[in-house]
Parts: sequence; structure tokens; C-alpha cells
Amino acid sequence: MPGMLVSLLKMLGVGIITYQGLDYVSGEVWNFILTEYNGLPTDVIQILDLGGVHSALMMIISTATAIFAFQITHKIKQRMVLKKNSTLIA
Repeated sequence: MPGMLVSLLKMLGVGIITYQGLDYVSGEVWNFILTEYNGLPTDVIQILDLGGVHSALMMIISTATAIFAFQITHKIKQRMVLKKNSTLIA
């Protein structure tokens, strides 16, 4: 039981660190894109907004973040080994 608790805490720690890292990186990418987007001429921004480019950019970044989080989770899951006595080791 203590081994399972330690493994659970490890996985929780990895999950929190992964979430915080992805949140920070996606925020920085979004800020960069918005800075460049807002640097365009006003007429161009209005035309792009009519086409929904701003929303599309948000969807693309959100999807990329979700895919990246899934890939990280999958790789971590592959590294965890399940012993016969139901305790996880890293």
C-alpha cells in the first residue's frame, strides 16, 4: 500500500508539473500570436475577424496543447511498469 501511495503522488506531481508547463507555454505562444496579429493594419484585422480567424487561432492552439498533453501522458504511462503486486514503479 505505501508503494502505491508513493507512485500515486509521483503521478500527481508529474501531472501538475505538466499542466503548469503546458499552461505557461500555450499562454506565451498565444501572447506572441496576438501581438503579431494586432500589429496588422486595422482594415486587415477587420477582414480577418469577419472570417473568424481569431477564433480559429484559439482553436488551433487549444487543440495543439491538448494533443501535446496527450502525448506526454502517453509517454509517461509507457514508462510506468505495473508489478504483479499492483504497485507502480517509475
